[in-house]
Amino acid sequence: MLKFFCFKKPYIPILWLLFIALIVPATVVHAEELPEKQVLFLHAFTPDDPAHQLFNEGFKRTIEKNAQYKFIYSYEYLDLARHPNDEEYLENVAHYLQAKYARREPDFVTAKANLRPFLSKYGNDVFPGVSISIDVKKDEGPADEDPLVRMGNPRATDIDKNIQLILQTKPDTKTIYMVTPDPIEPHIDGILEKYKGQSKFVFVNQLPYKQMLQRLKKADDDSAILYFHWMTDVDGKKYAPIEVLQTICQETTVPVFGTDVQYLGYGIVGGYVFDFEKLGQYAALRVLDELTRIKPPDDIFPPPVYHKYAFDHRQLKQWGIKRNQLPAESKIEFQETSFWEQYGDYIVSGIILLILQALLIVLLLINRMKRIKAESNLIEANSSLQQMSEKLIKLDKLKDEFLLNTSHELRTPLNGIINITQSVLEEGKNNLTHAQKESLTIVKAAGNRLYHMINDILEISKLKQGEIKLDLKPVDLYTTVSKVSSVLLFLIKDKEIELHIEIASNLPPVLADEKRLIQILYNVIGNAIKFTEKGSIVIRARCHPDGMEISVEDTGIGIEQEELPFIFEAFVQIHHQDSRLYYGTGLGLSITQKLVELHGGKIWATSELHRGSTFSFTLPVAQETAPNTESSVELAAPDLPRQMGTAPVEIQGSNGFRILVVDDDPANLQAIVNILALEGYSIKAVTRGQEVLDLLKHGAAYELLILDLMMPGMTGFEVLESLRDKYSYVDLPVLVLTARARQEDLEIVFSMGANEYLPKPFDAGELRVRVKTLVQLKRLVSNKVSSELMFLQAQMKPHFIFNALNVIASLSIREPNKAKELVLDLSDYLRSSFDFESNEGMTNLMKELELVRAYLAIEQARFKQRLTVEILVEEDIDIAIPMLSIQPLVENAVRHGIMTRIEGGRVSVSVHREADDIKVSVCDNGVGMEEKLLAVIFSKEGKQGSVGMKNIHRRLLALYGRGLKITSQLEKGTTVEFAVPFRETEVMDA
Repeated sequence: MLKFFCFKKPYIPILWLLFIALIVPATVVHAEELPEKQVLFLHAFTPDDPAHQLFNEGFKRTIEKNAQYKFIYSYEYLDLARHPNDEEYLENVAHYLQAKYARREPDFVTAKANLRPFLSKYGNDVFPGVSISIDVKKDEGPADEDPLVRMGNPRATDIDKNIQLILQTKPDTKTIYMVTPDPIEPHIDGILEKYKGQSKFVFVNQLPYKQMLQRLKKADDDSAILYFHWMTDVDGKKYAPIEVLQTICQETTVPVFGTDVQYLGYGIVGGYVFDFEKLGQYAALRVLDELTRIKPPDDIFPPPVYHKYAFDHRQLKQWGIKRNQLPAESKIEFQETSFWEQYGDYIVSGIILLILQALLIVLLLINRMKRIKAESNLIEANSSLQQMSEKLIKLDKLKDEFLLNTSHELRTPLNGIINITQSVLEEGKNNLTHAQKESLTIVKAAGNRLYHMINDILEISKLKQGEIKLDLKPVDLYTTVSKVSSVLLFLIKDKEIELHIEIASNLPPVLADEKRLIQILYNVIGNAIKFTEKGSIVIRARCHPDGMEISVEDTGIGIEQEELPFIFEAFVQIHHQDSRLYYGTGLGLSITQKLVELHGGKIWATSELHRGSTFSFTLPVAQETAPNTESSVELAAPDLPRQMGTAPVEIQGSNGFRILVVDDDPANLQAIVNILALEGYSIKAVTRGQEVLDLLKHGAAYELLILDLMMPGMTGFEVLESLRDKYSYVDLPVLVLTARARQEDLEIVFSMGANEYLPKPFDAGELRVRVKTLVQLKRLVSNKVSSELMFLQAQMKPHFIFNALNVIASLSIREPNKAKELVLDLSDYLRSSFDFESNEGMTNLMKELELVRAYLAIEQARFKQRLTVEILVEEDIDIAIPMLSIQPLVENAVRHGIMTRIEGGRVSVSVHREADDIKVSVCDNGVGMEEKLLAVIFSKEGKQGSVGMKNIHRRLLALYGRGLKITSQLEKGTTVEFAVPFRETEVMDA
């Protein structure tokens, strides 16, 4: 509540009231002294027409300047846009106006030209004796000719100036689309004739509205539109002119000019427009003339001062029309000339200039600082580089000395190991067992390999230090190659390789150190033999001006092109999927290159992957003839180890545990076999990963797989991944042997399914303990599975057999054939339910379904119409599943779901593929279960009366990591589901 005044003395409000009472009557008397004049604005369209609004404002602003009268305004909007030629509507409007203004007629009526037909017909009857002011177009003649129209106002559309304006502001305009009323004003043709050849005029008033829009929408870029107004199309449909204009401006891509000022702000660029506000002013002046009894001039069409050039600033900007293209007297609306618009360009230019200057200064300073810093860093880097270089040289020298000293220290005990092993083999050849001989042979081969590796290290050290001196003399190449080849022939006796020597016997001798030449040939030819499994090796030689070129071509595994530039570097080995079949230090080719270069030659290689390689080198030709004497160099076979024998090792043990071992290293494999054989295990040893999969595929069963990771061909990772697609951790435990014991490697190994790992080199005692733990765990799990299955059967059979026999007995008299069928079903049921020993708890899906069908057949005979059965099995599904995983679920559905209801129900068994799984579901429409029971069904508090549900759930979790899924609703039924991963390799024989 507002409190206007607060008076301390009570008589003051009374004085104020008396004061107001004296003033107000005087004011009223003063207002009543002015005579009233009523003006009626009669408009053809609706109140929201901008032309009407402008007219009204102009009229009122002008007439109210006269202080002698009080003007009262009335407004009538006839909405003729929707009823242009509706005579019945016009007659009703006339009656309405006559009735409304019969008691108090307006003093003046003002209207525009579009109501002239209406007023000519009904004006005398509706407004008898009332002065009517109406604007008249010039070509319609003066208003005085019409007795119904008391006053006339000028109104003419100046098309000529609008066309001039379009061509002035858009000189490239070739076509002007004329959106005019229909019919077209007759004087337009004469005006357009003078622009013939300069621009083409297209009238769209004869088109339906949508076609008109489409025509304007497709207007070329060199076009413009001149909009008069559009209220009715040729189909007689009515439209609001402003809405038509807005649609045209939105749909077209060319500038739109207009003839009336009210269109400004609705999308037109502008034009030489008729100002309805000025027209209202003119109408007001005519009313004032009549009030003052001033006779208007005879010529009521004065010069066209009611037109003006007016434009929309936003549209000028959009269409790129500059101010200097407009007439001087143009008025521009909707412009907001801000400080930024006036001076923005100068401000931006100044700021950019300042920024550029600042950046230039900063860049110069930064460049100077960088140069100073770079010079300082360069000095420090040179100093550090020199120190580092000296340090690296020192370290490299220390490394070489360490390798040299260590190699010398290793050679002595290693030589003792090789010689003692050789002597034991020779002295005990009649007393040693085959296994002992094989073990000692592997020890000797491993010792020789290590011995030659040490020799290579010593050799490369000597070459680096320049300690090797050549004893150059003429050497017959053919003889030397033949002798080396004859020694190396034993390496290819287990391979399908042909060795060819294509060297002419009359070639001149080479100038070489014979011992070093033999070493070069051993390395090059030996490499070809090592990396070739079958095919041929060809040794060629030819003489050319630069010396003797010797080449060794093979059909081996080949070398990747990107690896060829690096094969002569020390310790470099090729990265090929089968390269781990072959052993070495990566020093052979490096030593060969240095020896060839020491002779003054060069060595190179060409190769194609999977097609073979060619190694070529050059040696100088001797000027003398080679002496025809036996070589003083003793030829001994180098350590180029052969592939391990193709036949897998198999040992029968006594403790009943079967172990499969796979390792590509013969020494490792033999060591594992020897250690585990002493513990009484049955052992199968293979060298390739693919052999493991082949053995398991053909039905071989093992308690443990010992797997080497880094193998040629199929790696241990690939074997493990393939196995875990079929076998769970319990079905086949895997012990991984790996020299890669980094944390990330072990994470990968365990994530791929390894049970345990053992790092290389391994301890024999640790190997025994880990193997014993894993095989006993496997045996315990297998025993537990068998026990649980036996317990499950014990739960199932007694009551069921009793009930089945009762049914058979009752049918034997009444329906003997039916009784016979049930006896066969019971026989199938008993046979299937007991057949689980050989598969360790797994069975074929079809066998499990046979058990289900036999059970349901007996129960249907027992319960008759109370039990309905549906079994849906998708075709071509034949996999191994856990035994007794479906039948107990079906029995639960029958016993606990359906038969607890008097009316019985339906059991549905479904088996189908779903993504990568086989989904098994058992559904019933029985009594269902409560949610609280579902929540604890697999816990200790769960329901005890169900047949094996917990057992099945545990077995599925152990095998697949997923158990049973149960959904149920009281009095609606229960659905029990589980999924088994489907793999093509997992199919069992029915």
